[in-house]
Amino acid sequence: IALWKPDLSSLPKSTDDQNKTTILTRRKCHEQFVHLHDYQCSDCDVWYVRFGTNTSCNLLAIGNKVGDLRLFHIDTGKYYNLPNMYCSSTIRQASFSP
Repeated sequence: IALWKPDLSSLPKSTDDQNKTTILTRRKCHEQFVHLHDYQCSDCDVWYVRFGTNTSCNLLAIGNKVGDLRLFHIDTGKYYNLPNMYCSSTIRQASFSP
C-alpha cells in the first residue's frame, strides 16, 4: 500500500475580497503529490479492499483475504497484526468507531 497526499503548497490561490478568505483553486489530478509511506500487507491480493483511518488520521486499518486485520501507525510505519480466530474469510472494509 502506498500512502500519499496531494501537495497543496504549489496550488494557486485566489482571495475572496468580500469575505477576506483564501480559496484554493482546483488543479488536475496528474500534478504532484507527497509520498508518505509504503506499507506491506500480506495475503491482500484481492481486487477490492477498503481501508479506514481514525479521526486523527494517524492510524490506518486494512483487512486481508485470510481474516486478519492490520493496523498501521501512519507517522512511524509500525504496524500491529490483529488476527481473529473466528474469521477466516476476506475482510473487505475496516473502519473506526468515533
